[in-house]
Amino acid sequence: MNTFHQVGSALGVAVLVAMSASAGGGAVAGLAGRVHPALTGSTGLLVLGLVLLAALVGVPRRTRA
Repeated sequence: MNTFHQVGSALGVAVLVAMSASAGGGAVAGLAGRVHPALTGSTGLLVLGLVLLAALVGVPRRTRA
């Protein structure tokens, strides 16, 4: 479990850095321009993770006792 956590974190950071680098811009104004896509991307990754969790785990079914 710990290895998967490390690999997933590294992959997530790599995606966010790539999104931030693609935003470009100047020195001061560019920082705000880079933070916005990174936060948007991290929100998207969070939503994707929640959707995958809901799809893979599913809702437990009741059994009759």
